[in-house]
Amino acid sequence: MQYRVTVPEGVDGGHVVSVNAEGTQFQVRVPPDVRPGESFLFSVEKPHTLILFHNVQDLGIALGLGGAIGLAIVVGFVLGVLFVTEPLSPPI
Repeated sequence: MQYRVTVPEGVDGGHVVSVNAEGTQFQVRVPPDVRPGESFLFSVEKPHTLILFHNVQDLGIALGLGGAIGLAIVVGFVLGVLFVTEPLSPPI
């Protein structure tokens, strides 16, 4: 996105000004050939948003599969402990 900034009085080219654009604070360097009262454009790339799930159905499927896998691991561990290990012999 591009924004137009008017250089405030007392600020020369090369100085950094603080600009508030759409609720976000930016530090922008004034181009060397721009004087107070003149304006210039600066560009900001739109931040990329991370989309984990496109809809609630995807989230439900992911949670269901994750829960099933976790349950299978726990059940397998418990069955392994119960049926594979040998009981301890009492001390003599």
